[in-house]
Amino acid sequence: MPEGVMSPAVLEAPPSVVTSPQAACRAGGRRVTLEERLQAAWHSAQLDGVAECPVCRAAMRAEGASIRCGDCGSVVA
Repeated sequence: MPEGVMSPAVLEAPPSVVTSPQAACRAGGRRVTLEERLQAAWHSAQLDGVAECPVCRAAMRAEGASIRCGDCGSVVA
């Protein structure tokens, strides 16, 4: 994974964050990938100004060309 693309908090997240039973599923029962969750958060924050953090589920807010979680500090740029 290229350095600077996302914060280390995503890499240090407990496995349950990415693999929890509550994780959304796509059509056909396939689990949503981390990349898809990050893209969804990015698009939501850019459109609405706020998104759910894929690491801790707190609110992420758009900050210029990136989005930042107000709780755990994760950044998607």
